[in-house]
Amino acid sequence: LHGQRVHGFLGVPTGKGPFPAAVFFPGAGPGWGRPIDVGLTCRGVLTLMLNVHPYAVASDTEAAAAQLKEYVASHRVQSYLAVGASAPDTFHFHGILAGFCRALDYLCTHAGWWDGRHLVFEGASQGGFLTLAMSGLYADKVTRALAGVPYLCDFPRNHPDAAPATLHTMAYYDPANLAAWIRCPLQMSVAFADGSCPPATVFSAFHAAGAAQKQ
Repeated sequence: LHGQRVHGFLGVPTGKGPFPAAVFFPGAGPGWGRPIDVGLTCRGVLTLMLNVHPYAVASDTEAAAAQLKEYVASHRVQSYLAVGASAPDTFHFHGILAGFCRALDYLCTHAGWWDGRHLVFEGASQGGFLTLAMSGLYADKVTRALAGVPYLCDFPRNHPDAAPATLHTMAYYDPANLAAWIRCPLQMSVAFADGSCPPATVFSAFHAAGAAQKQ
């Protein structure tokens, strides 16, 4: 969107397709600088690992942290989650979510790749937010979603003192709103260790989810 790219890693099994597919969304931070072997590609599963930054993440962890620090500093905020938060179409995740949709289009339409029947989304915390968001936006194709302690759910509950413009923006991205479009079986989890993802906010998204099968 607007010339912005999304970055990640794609694992394509050897042998003749089509294949089932699994998509992984990252937790908050610098992102994945190299693919993580989750043991699926060698078992015949298309594996896509996506990053949330508009640049290719360095493979070295220190360099990746420096990249993120520079990106955040260039926007004069303290976190990339605050980049462009004053309006929905300037928010950090605006171009990222659009790019994810295009990446999934590529995965699902490439000849001989996706089997058209199995497409799983998975992530925790920030990745849980992205799992819910993308399961709503890509509801016509995703077949199962696993969202662990998703972030940004019911944003006003956890951030009652946020600026009105920020609350307006977050309403566009809040999983508690996007989850209503989810149709595939959905599994979610809650926990108490991460104060940014309190159980009450996760339950807001869970109850709003349109999936007939959810737990």
